[in-house]
Amino acid sequence: MLEGRGHLVVVAPTGAGKTPIGMVAALEAYARGRKAAWLVPQRSLTDELDRDLQLWRSRGLRVVRLTGEAALRA
Repeated sequence: MLEGRGHLVVVAPTGAGKTPIGMVAALEAYARGRKAAWLVPQRSLTDELDRDLQLWRSRGLRVVRLTGEAALRA
């Protein structure tokens, strides 16, 4: 997965570890100077992920949350 240059979609049951897989992939993308995107099916999951990624923000990584309810701040 990490050596590839293609796209990856992870489909697995709840609790199977999709979020940690995504975090590793996103950090690997960041290390290579690339971007990553997360798609989540429910707003409550967006809120949960956004709280988890607050640590990344505090470490200087740029994390942007885009939803239908929120405006992008430059």
